[in-house]
Amino acid sequence: TNTLLVWSGSSSLQASIGSSLVSHSSGIFSFSATGIYLIQIDAYYEMQANDGQSRRLQMTTQKSTDGGSNYSNISLFENSVPNSDGGEKNKGLLTGRFTLDVTNTTNDRVRILHYIQSNAAYVQGTSGLDETIIQFSKIAET
Repeated sequence: TNTLLVWSGSSSLQASIGSSLVSHSSGIFSFSATGIYLIQIDAYYEMQANDGQSRRLQMTTQKSTDGGSNYSNISLFENSVPNSDGGEKNKGLLTGRFTLDVTNTTNDRVRILHYIQSNAAYVQGTSGLDETIIQFSKIAET
């Protein structure tokens, strides 16, 4: 089951070329200006326990063009949390880069879903450090 990735705590949202271009509420991102955006995501995962198993990670980005009533998949990234066998909790990084064309600031929305096999890991954010980051950069006009 996919779970909505909600950005909070030490995980951060960065908007390039003016921090007012992208806003965030309850895991949903909206835009104040149309254009082509480069979206870069680095999500750091850590196992809840060292159980000696590798786990599959997936991150799906979805876009809505009707204000958030319906969403369609626009990107999918996969990786795994490897079994480290060293006694510590296993860790993994999932990175994604893609472009998004925002044509309507009233209705275009983006959300990010993540799937962790067996739900045995969580998205990491350590106090004072940015470990899970999403960056929006407006790179061109639409």
